[in-house]
Amino acid sequence: MNNRRHISLVGPTLLVGLGVILLLNNLGYVSWSFWQIIRLWPILLIAAGLEVLLGRRSGWASAIAAVLVLAMVAGGAWFLSRSETTGARGQTRELAYARDGASAATIVVEPAVGSLSVGALTDSSSLVEATIRLLPNEDIVERFVEGERARLTLTRSSGPVSSYGLGQGATWDLAINPEVRLDLTADLGAGEATINLADLEVETARVDLGVGQVKVTLPRESDTELIVDGGIGTVTIEIPRGLGVRIRADAGIAARNLPAGYTRSGDTYTSTSYQQADYQVEVTVSLGIGSIVVREVDLMP
Repeated sequence: MNNRRHISLVGPTLLVGLGVILLLNNLGYVSWSFWQIIRLWPILLIAAGLEVLLGRRSGWASAIAAVLVLAMVAGGAWFLSRSETTGARGQTRELAYARDGASAATIVVEPAVGSLSVGALTDSSSLVEATIRLLPNEDIVERFVEGERARLTLTRSSGPVSSYGLGQGATWDLAINPEVRLDLTADLGAGEATINLADLEVETARVDLGVGQVKVTLPRESDTELIVDGGIGTVTIEIPRGLGVRIRADAGIAARNLPAGYTRSGDTYTSTSYQQADYQVEVTVSLGIGSIVVREVDLMP
């Protein structure tokens, strides 16, 4: 009786292929967004099927399955490089909400899937202005309450036909009045979020992401609490130089890259200027799998 166990090559080959794509993307040889790369997810299902059918039968069968998986990864990469990336789109909505004397605001934005961008409003007296490009069969659900502390909630509603998996996802671009004290919550299931708080006055900001990439630039002149909760992906925190920062990084399987000179105590990292800084920020980052990158930056005036 032959009791030899055949080692499957399908899983390692798939990881190598996807790893090469991510490496090329990080090195700048290709410039694909997270949303483009995630479009290769059906390869995972095909690889799992090949693993069941061929992977463990014999060495030759496993090798054939590995070659097929590698060919599919290469073909998917070629398709991404040649295909149009705009994808199917729904309507575009232009939204504006009056400030009406509000000195503070609570804003909740929940795109679910796609790309989210938040920054400071310029040359306008509005509280918030937004441009939202939706997926097919989607619409916006708005809840806005005026007052000294205004409240705005923006979420999506979908029609009877799901539009997930088409194109690159929706795009949500929000600009917020920099003279209003802000509480911000951004909830994104999958995709990319760029949250630029540099010119905003922020009390608290919370960013929740299931799978994808998040970049948050901290306020340059504000005492702020930031909470980032992610499942799988990359979290990047940009710190205006001279800002006092204390960061708690709660990571499962995640690399941590922080500036030199930060003092570490367990999972907490403190900048050298924390006690003397005019403004102090408390940051908590929770991430299951991926990487946490913290870097100091010089912002333009």
